[in-house]
Amino acid sequence: MKIVLLILLGVFILYVIVINSLNTPKRIKEREATRKRRDELYKKFLEQERKKNDELSFVAIDFETATAKRYSACQLGIVVVENGIIKDKKCFLIQPPNNEYSKKNTVIHGISSKHTVDKPNFLQQWPLIKQLINDSCIVCHNSDFDIDVLKSTCNYYGISDLRIKDIKCTYRMTGYSLIEACQGLSISVSGHHNALNDAEMCANIYIKLCCGKAVDTSLIKVVKGGKKEHSEELINQALQINSSFFEGKNVVITGVFGKFNRDDLKSILEHHGAIIRTGISTKTNVVVMGMDAGPSKCAKIKELVDSGVDIVVLNETELLEKLHM
Repeated sequence: MKIVLLILLGVFILYVIVINSLNTPKRIKEREATRKRRDELYKKFLEQERKKNDELSFVAIDFETATAKRYSACQLGIVVVENGIIKDKKCFLIQPPNNEYSKKNTVIHGISSKHTVDKPNFLQQWPLIKQLINDSCIVCHNSDFDIDVLKSTCNYYGISDLRIKDIKCTYRMTGYSLIEACQGLSISVSGHHNALNDAEMCANIYIKLCCGKAVDTSLIKVVKGGKKEHSEELINQALQINSSFFEGKNVVITGVFGKFNRDDLKSILEHHGAIIRTGISTKTNVVVMGMDAGPSKCAKIKELVDSGVDIVVLNETELLEKLHM
């Protein structure tokens, strides 16, 4: 029994010695230094997370204009993103100065004077617009255009309280068109040249880029010349549908398309009775217009339409409607 007590006493004395050795000034200082390093690392982590959240809190915008004048905004799409999540979306139809439109611009986005004749102008809508964009990082797919339209329109109306925190351009970040970047990042594409749709696509591109994603070129189906392979199933569907709209009409195809390449589209329309032509003339009945359509063709369309020639211009969405797809 005495031996057991002596052993326990020895263990206790050893414990006291160890504890005292840990509480020496040197040990205390080391523990304080370790705690300080740990706190600094934690603060650094929190700062990195804050910066990451700041990067993913922004406002994506896209403008459509009524004419070549940069102050002729006729539609504005705004998408508000907080911490990588879309929190709000707004689309503004805007009456441009004198409600004036050029045929070329209307062909691109489908908006004309009849759509904005009873809409307020930019100045009248500015109080709501500025609540959404002021003091924010603004993201566009072509900042040279969209930011210039924003500033030019503000200058035109004498608006002086525009405040932009920062500007990011997803076109500069990727080097690809809006549709190409979306396809390369597996982002759904819909209604190109609708300002809200384009702003939302831009927002999703920026979110993916900030999360470290890269554009996968093997996924891009839209390229100049339309040489990429497209869905055989979709092409077969277009061939099987009964549509008489194109029967006997002189049709010109221009631009780049998201769902079909030019050769496939030509075959589809010929199957439905279209007579495919390469140039715009007084005999042209229909122009199927994709993205990045040739400026000379657009100018020719405007010239003929202004002179009274009846030419129907279809964008890709309208084309699919005519094909009942």
